[in-house]
Amino acid sequence: NLSNYSPSAKMKKTYTSSDSDTTSFTAIVSDTTAGIITLSLTNTQTDALAKGRYVYDVELSFLDSASNTIVERILEGRIQVTPSVTK
Repeated sequence: NLSNYSPSAKMKKTYTSSDSDTTSFTAIVSDTTAGIITLSLTNTQTDALAKGRYVYDVELSFLDSASNTIVERILEGRIQVTPSVTK
């Protein structure tokens, strides 16, 4: 159950890339009770990406019983970006 959770997700070329090289996904809880999060990029964001490998992570944040913001990384990995053939 993802009630009261807020997802966020970002990708960049390397773990140490500057913040200006970061692409943020739109991250929403699309089914609260089933625990489903949907990540997306716009066409403009995707077109702006250079081909190659990227790293990404997905985090969930929530307030604990003492009103502290807790952030947990729930997923991380690599993305391979390739040029589009059909436009």
